[in-house]
Amino acid sequence: MKHEMSNWRGFIERNKLLENREYVKYVLGVDVPLNESIPLTPELSRKILQEQLLFEGFFSTVIQKVG
Repeated sequence: MKHEMSNWRGFIERNKLLENREYVKYVLGVDVPLNESIPLTPELSRKILQEQLLFEGFFSTVIQKVG
């Protein structure tokens, strides 16, 4: 049960990230379509998630070096 809840939290966090178009555009630097009625393609979703992982990895490395 704990594993399923962890997966569910990951799914929710992923959806929050994909829905936050300003964060995706201005922080991650990924251009998204202007029309919000068009769903994100699987390729674009993958790119957004990949950029987020790189972003998280960069800051965790910086924190380790400073800390």
